[in-house]
Amino acid sequence: MKIRLRVDDTRWCLVATLLFIPILSACQAAPKHSENTKAHPVTAPAPVLTLQSLEMRVAKLEKQLLGEQLTKEWHLVSCKGGGFSTVETNNGRLLVHCEDVSPYLNGFKLKLQIGNPSTLTYLGIKLYTLGATPTDVSQDLVPGAWTNVNVVVAPATASDVSELLVKIETNKVSLRRAH
Repeated sequence: MKIRLRVDDTRWCLVATLLFIPILSACQAAPKHSENTKAHPVTAPAPVLTLQSLEMRVAKLEKQLLGEQLTKEWHLVSCKGGGFSTVETNNGRLLVHCEDVSPYLNGFKLKLQIGNPSTLTYLGIKLYTLGATPTDVSQDLVPGAWTNVNVVVAPATASDVSELLVKIETNKVSLRRAH
């Protein structure tokens, strides 16, 4: 007696086999514990993701997907190396440079520099970074100068602070009076 399989039968067998492999592998009997068997290695649990780190990741993905819509408010600042990012505010353009990143409690302390390339003096600045509480900048941003601002992002991992999403609000501006 010869058994002939058609192509349709072969495909069905292949699909059935692929579907049942995970089921069969899950049905393995639990290993018996005895003094002669070696202990199975324990794998490390997956890292616990915090709400802030998830928010940061989602915001980065949204920025990539939405492009211009998010660019108007949130701007990506790299803490991987030199350089600065341009941040559009409600009253003009500022520069942000990540000067230093250091571990702090369960997160990181960031030393940011905000540069004012305009002739305006900015008063009452509020700096937002995803994963941190808003920071009120006590110093005025004087024209043509950098201002140091410290921000704590916690809880956070190193990958969370390698690139930051930053938003800056400026409440008041000042110009010199003509003589």
